[in-house]
Amino acid sequence: MKSNNYQPKTINRTIAIVQRKEAFISWITEKLKAIDTNPTLPQVSGYDSKYTFLLPTLETSTETDSYLQQHCAKIIEFHVLQILGDEHKDLLPNNMDWQLFTSWFSYEAHSVIIDLDEQTDLSQDSWTY
Repeated sequence: MKSNNYQPKTINRTIAIVQRKEAFISWITEKLKAIDTNPTLPQVSGYDSKYTFLLPTLETSTETDSYLQQHCAKIIEFHVLQILGDEHKDLLPNNMDWQLFTSWFSYEAHSVIIDLDEQTDLSQDSWTY
């Protein structure tokens, strides 16, 4: 551990923590059962039920809501394909809009992000579904 003079790094961005609701779990479970006879079912709560999305720096909750409304289809697609896999893009909902997003997910946004890890520099990982 480094000295007591360590200054945490702040990340100049906004985050949205998105949690799956029961409506999403029910929908995705139906799809899983249609493509797999013994699927591993996603959970509505617990460690794997929340995902954090890094957004641009947004100053108000109104700006954050507007940004999420504009990009909700990307988040919906991420959640569906993260479970079903990229080979099942044909199962994506037709209307990936704000109404669907808010019925399937809850979210909270935060504008202060502090990195307490003294040893690891921030890096970018590539990840596909």
